[in-house]
Amino acid sequence: MCKPDNIQKLSMFVSFMKVIEAISLISIGSMLASTLGSTLEFQLAYGARVVDIAGGLILAGLLLLFGSCIGHIGSQRHNKCLLLCIAAWDTIVLIIHLALAAGLLSLTISNYDAEFRDECVRNSPGVSRDKCNAYAKSDRYLGMKMVWAAKFKSALSDPNDINTMQIWEADNKCCGFGAPKRCVEDEGDIPDYLSIEGVPKKYAAQGTVCGDLGDWYPGTALDSEYECEQINADDVVGGCKFEMPAGPCKIETVEGSSIGCASWLQTRMDGDMILRGYVVYALAFFEVMSILLSCCHCWKRREIETLPAYLEAEPWDPYTNGGKMKPKINEIELVDE
Repeated sequence: MCKPDNIQKLSMFVSFMKVIEAISLISIGSMLASTLGSTLEFQLAYGARVVDIAGGLILAGLLLLFGSCIGHIGSQRHNKCLLLCIAAWDTIVLIIHLALAAGLLSLTISNYDAEFRDECVRNSPGVSRDKCNAYAKSDRYLGMKMVWAAKFKSALSDPNDINTMQIWEADNKCCGFGAPKRCVEDEGDIPDYLSIEGVPKKYAAQGTVCGDLGDWYPGTALDSEYECEQINADDVVGGCKFEMPAGPCKIETVEGSSIGCASWLQTRMDGDMILRGYVVYALAFFEVMSILLSCCHCWKRREIETLPAYLEAEPWDPYTNGGKMKPKINEIELVDE
């Protein structure tokens, strides 16, 4: 197994897998850096750091492609200098690789767990409203709101998006983004590092915008079909009881258990990001294998550094039984003397 020929064949396979790994890293990085379609959601939710990590993944992929070529040449020629260089190269790339994977996972770290978030986006929360207000002003909450608002705006021109939002609400039994009929005005700015591309101006201008009646949200007025301009008991238009609802939610009755989709959306986005982080971690396996094989192959002697087989083999004696030379007793004694 540890013969140079076997190591060389295994190195060829690992080099091929490193090319696949490099393409995967470049693909993941390009997707995170893209502003097309749903891929923009990651930048809206997590901000500019996503773009930085995406650039790092693309760079790591390119470095791996270069390293795979050098590693293949070094393995084929059993060039110890190249093998040592590629081992050092892959070690550096591996460190960068693991740091980027950790960076992806760190984006999902939150000060508020899912159970707390679920309570905070209810009409009648089972936790402190002051703590819920702090959660509603957190960067993570605002990032998720940018995702929802951008999707809501795109529904004006894309029926698929409004259909997607209706499915989100129906499948998760939630309506709108924030806590139903519990709007708290937040005049703070959206953090600079969060993207606001495709977000309606009134939602990009400040943290939370409320409607004409205290705890109501602004009317959405998407169009005649999806418009949400509700009235109170005195027939006064107060805006919308839900924050940017889609479809049937615009006419739902608010109850104590009514819940917004903010917590679910964060769980979904975090889950997608965690999956990508673990995929990036898993891809590092081939770099580890490359480092080990390069070191092992370098340690092995090259063919020109070994004696020919005919010199190492026991001489053939055609006059003895079996052809093997056996020294005579007298010759042994003579040598001993």
